[in-house]
Amino acid sequence: MDNAKLCTDWNVSDLDRFDLTIEILNPTPERLDDGLIFFQWHFNFKGEGGYIGLQLTETGKKAIFSIWQPIKGCMGELKGEHAKPVYSCLHDYSWELNKKYKLTVKMGEEENDGLWWIGEIYDYENDNSTIIGKILIPKRFEKLKGYNYYTCIETGYFEDDSIIPDIKVKFSESIGYKNTDEYLLRDNLRKFTVFMTDKSEKSKVVINNDLSYILEAGGRTARVLRARASPNPVTS
Repeated sequence: MDNAKLCTDWNVSDLDRFDLTIEILNPTPERLDDGLIFFQWHFNFKGEGGYIGLQLTETGKKAIFSIWQPIKGCMGELKGEHAKPVYSCLHDYSWELNKKYKLTVKMGEEENDGLWWIGEIYDYENDNSTIIGKILIPKRFEKLKGYNYYTCIETGYFEDDSIIPDIKVKFSESIGYKNTDEYLLRDNLRKFTVFMTDKSEKSKVVINNDLSYILEAGGRTARVLRARASPNPVTS
C-alpha cells in the first residue's frame, strides 16, 4: 500500500544513469515485529520499469533493486509480481536514521540483444559503494526515461494496516547523466512537474526550495501537500 507518494515528470529522456539521495529520518522505527516499510524510487524505461530503495522488515534492514520483464540477472531471483515476472535483488543493508545515501541506477555492459543495468547504493559518510544487483533487459527497452517516475513510502503485511508507525523520508539531489560521443553530460535537475500524490489521509508531502522533498506517513500524520518553492513548473 502506498501511504505517501510523489510523482514527477523531469522532462528528460535516454539517460545512462540517474542518482537520487535518500535520508530516512526520525521518528521512523529501526525495528519491526511485523510488517514492511519500503522507501521506493520507481524508474522507467520504454514500456517497462523497475524500482530501487531501502526497506525495513521483520528480518532487518534491506536494499532492493528490481526490474520487470528481464532477460536474466545476478545477485537476485526471478519471481512473479502483479501478474508479470520481475527480477529482484534483495541485499542486507544496515542503513541508519538521519544519514544520507545515494541510490544509483546505471547502464552496464551489452550482452547480445540485451543491456545490463546496475542498482547501487553509496554511503556518503563512509565513502563506500555497494552493488545491490545487476539485471539484463532487452535493448528495446532503451534507456532511462524521466517520466512515470515516482517516490513513495509503501507499507504492508502489518497485522492491522490501519495502524502503522510514524514514517519520514527525504529525497534530494536528483542527477541525470546522458552519454554522447563526446562527453558525459551531468545535469543536476532543477525543475519537475508534480502530477499525482497519494490520497491517503495519513500522508504528507513537502517540497523545499532546493527541490528536495519530504514524505511522511502513518501515526499522527495528517494529509498535506505543500510546496515551499516555486520550481518551474510545479503543479498538483
